[in-house]
Amino acid sequence: MTAAKINRLRFLVNAVLFMIIFGLVLEIAGGVASGVYTILVAVFSLVVNFAFSRLADSRVEANPLYYLYRYVPLLIFIVLPIGYKIYSAWGDSGLGLSGWIILFTWVLSYIVPIFLLLYLRAQLTPETT
Repeated sequence: MTAAKINRLRFLVNAVLFMIIFGLVLEIAGGVASGVYTILVAVFSLVVNFAFSRLADSRVEANPLYYLYRYVPLLIFIVLPIGYKIYSAWGDSGLGLSGWIILFTWVLSYIVPIFLLLYLRAQLTPETT
């Protein structure tokens, strides 16, 4: 595979990651804030993810800064809000059936695709040609 094809595939993977993260932030923030604030938070998270992605891509090799730039926005905008939603939904008797359904929906709709795309993106390097 040529470097141009790899770069094009990396761009597409990044675009899909940004769309998934944007949708998740819209969904989570929509339950907390009004419409304008929800859009502002989602756009802010998208800009931060894009900026950190560009910083990670500027690294020549996968050093600790690469992983910091790649995974800190994921932790801040994905893992922590979902963890908070699960924590707030947890009652005295546990999560309950509806809570488990919501949890599995988020995991299958957002978490698994995000991690699979991150893995795919990590494999798309010119060294794999």
